[in-house]
Amino acid sequence: MSDAIDVSAGLAPLPVDWYCSREVADLEKRLIFDSGPGYVGHELMVPNIGDFHTLDWMDNARLLLRNEVTRDDVAEAITLTKNMLYTVAVDRKTGKIDMGTITGVPASERSKLEIVFQKYKELAGPTNEPVELNALVKAIVETGKFNEVEAKILFSQLEQKGVFYMVKPGYYRRA
Repeated sequence: MSDAIDVSAGLAPLPVDWYCSREVADLEKRLIFDSGPGYVGHELMVPNIGDFHTLDWMDNARLLLRNEVTRDDVAEAITLTKNMLYTVAVDRKTGKIDMGTITGVPASERSKLEIVFQKYKELAGPTNEPVELNALVKAIVETGKFNEVEAKILFSQLEQKGVFYMVKPGYYRRA
């Protein structure tokens, strides 16, 4: 092969450190991939009009169809989409489809977070004073939506995620 590039001689098409650079990877992702389709397949994966393909490793959350579709294809795609939603977007606590489950925060969890944030806001007041953890836990439990253990676990998770931070022992602020 006469047109081969001798990488060992430093003649790589791009600087070698670009292949390991997180910044370059992030830039490529943003400029090349984010604006395009999230799932592309070869025509051989859907050889006939009406054929479809899903990915097992994505829990069948993406559907590949041909560029040309019929009314029957549309009806089938709607049915498949509904089936996928029932597979991946059902909030196990409520049994209802909730798109938040795909992003990791179903409505049942969002409502709990709203309670925590509301009680924090009430205790912090207009000047956003640090809130004592025990007072916050008590206020959350008084809503009747949590017991003390659940309130402490949820608060601990929020603290680990950086939503709340300790300003002095036992007192917290929202980030």
